[in-house]
Amino acid sequence: MLENNREEIRIAHPDGTWAATHLAERLAGPESLSIGGQAVLQQCRFYVDDVDDGSGVVEKWRASRKGGVAVVLSEGYFPFGANVRFRQGARYAANHVRVTLDIAWPKGATVRRHFGIGSLILPGRWMRFYSVPPAAHWAEGVQPEWRDIPAPGEQPLMIAHWHRAPLALVFEREDGTAVEIGTGSDVWRWEHGLGQGPEQGSYKVSLEKDGLHLLREPLMCCAEFAPEARDYRFSWYVAWRPPGAAPAWDAPGPVVVDLDSPVPPASGAAALSLVADFAAVEWASTCRRVPSALAYVRGERTPHVCWHSSQVQSAARRLIRRLAAAAPSGHLDLHGVTPGLCWDPAHLDRHSDNGLAHWDINAILEFGEWARQQLGLGWHIRADAGPLACLPSLQGLFGPNGFETEA
Repeated sequence: MLENNREEIRIAHPDGTWAATHLAERLAGPESLSIGGQAVLQQCRFYVDDVDDGSGVVEKWRASRKGGVAVVLSEGYFPFGANVRFRQGARYAANHVRVTLDIAWPKGATVRRHFGIGSLILPGRWMRFYSVPPAAHWAEGVQPEWRDIPAPGEQPLMIAHWHRAPLALVFEREDGTAVEIGTGSDVWRWEHGLGQGPEQGSYKVSLEKDGLHLLREPLMCCAEFAPEARDYRFSWYVAWRPPGAAPAWDAPGPVVVDLDSPVPPASGAAALSLVADFAAVEWASTCRRVPSALAYVRGERTPHVCWHSSQVQSAARRLIRRLAAAAPSGHLDLHGVTPGLCWDPAHLDRHSDNGLAHWDINAILEFGEWARQQLGLGWHIRADAGPLACLPSLQGLFGPNGFETEA
């Protein structure tokens, strides 16, 4: 469901599990997200110092459906000083929203102290959180981990702090409800800090009486700073999981299908049941991940593929098109669809002598949305998420998008 009036846009999945709102008076959002009628996210903001998106002039504000996805677009500017301009797109599908924020930074505009994107509140009581560390830390061997969250006290308590953007944070309630806040694939942009460079950001999780407050600032400077006048882009996402156990995977014994081989026919009246393993493919070395900046300089790669590689995307999409042409329904088990770090700038159609830090979560989510749109609702699709299987974004991968274009 997609409802648009003069005051707010409301997006709700047709299965009734979640709903989100965006306000007409604000450039950012979502303003709220609820699961099963219970609020799990509120007051998503971006800001420059003490001016946030609620102080901006909203020039465009609309919602539409495209490719099975609900898109909320807002454009406007801050009517103060040099007039920083913004354009945000939020794309809802299955159990996640991907947010892209474009900023036209004018000459003479400065950041005195704080530049924040996607700061928000998670209301209520949360029991623990899972952190996928910043890219540089993960590359150095710091592993993702769960941490317990204490009960709130009389005073705010900072329970986590990083100077680089953590790749993903998953917050879990006692009933199993979970919300994931993640950095998009463009890690290098978040670490660039509008030109100040790495270690100049501030990412905090604070425990307060009303819930968890997430502060996400790509730039927190100690002296007034004037970024170069140009366009900047940042991407991030939110994913969620409702309470309750995941549905059982009830599929007959699968047949292995190669990426470029003919699809085997179904046996009798039984539906197709296939498994495709992207990790087992002999990919060209240029498709594989570069695990660090030093590895990029040395020419070292891992066995795992980067989903931002155009060759990987082309092969995966060829497979889905063949399956869509072969049958209207079936079971598909996908292995090797797991996000990870890479420093190869060629995967991003860019050049950098020292590589560019990215992780391929955006490419995987976009592929999942596209594959579901191609195959329709007759196919049951499961992805083996590997070591990051606790991420709601991967648990809901290939779920029904929910916003197919109405005839």
